[in-house]
Amino acid sequence: MNPFETWRIRMLDGVVLVWVICWIAMGVEVGRDIRQLTVVPRTVISTSQAVDGMANSIEQLANLPVVGSQIRPIVAGVHAQASSIRNSGTATDQSIRELSILLGFAVALAPTTPLLALFIPLRISQEREAVAFRRAVRQQQDDPVFEEFLARRAAEHLPYHRLREVSHDPWRDIQNGNFRALADAELRRVGVARTRGRSASAIREPES
Repeated sequence: MNPFETWRIRMLDGVVLVWVICWIAMGVEVGRDIRQLTVVPRTVISTSQAVDGMANSIEQLANLPVVGSQIRPIVAGVHAQASSIRNSGTATDQSIRELSILLGFAVALAPTTPLLALFIPLRISQEREAVAFRRAVRQQQDDPVFEEFLARRAAEHLPYHRLREVSHDPWRDIQNGNFRALADAELRRVGVARTRGRSASAIREPES
């Protein structure tokens, strides 16, 4: 892809941005849905607390003669079961919360991290190339060698229909030293325009 065609770069940036946002949103939604499963262990914890309360009520009967000795082991067993259920519910609730976070990150990062790992270095490289080229254009205006370089770039990179609008025989024009039209076309392609001012060859970047 031509690193200087701004509209293509912006379009690609937009596509990547939408892709990343969509997967992040999906990861958040997955994490939220899984976290809602904590309703189950919370219900279990509430049930264990209710059972524990009932055991406390029954425990008052342990002071009665005759039946008290039989009630105490039952109450102790109910307390033990309620405590076990409560601990299990608490552990399950914690596990679901951790799972919601892990799966949310997995859904969000798995499709986006490899893409960004490739895309970001490519974009940095493209931007550096574009900046370096524009700097060279500013510093080497009116240099016939650089004008020829621009003309050859135009002949090599411009689409055929645009190239024909500039020159019917670009390679002959280059051979004859007619660089200006092709050089101007290349400057337009990379988003740099010549301006008239204190120097006839001064250039500027078009306002976005």
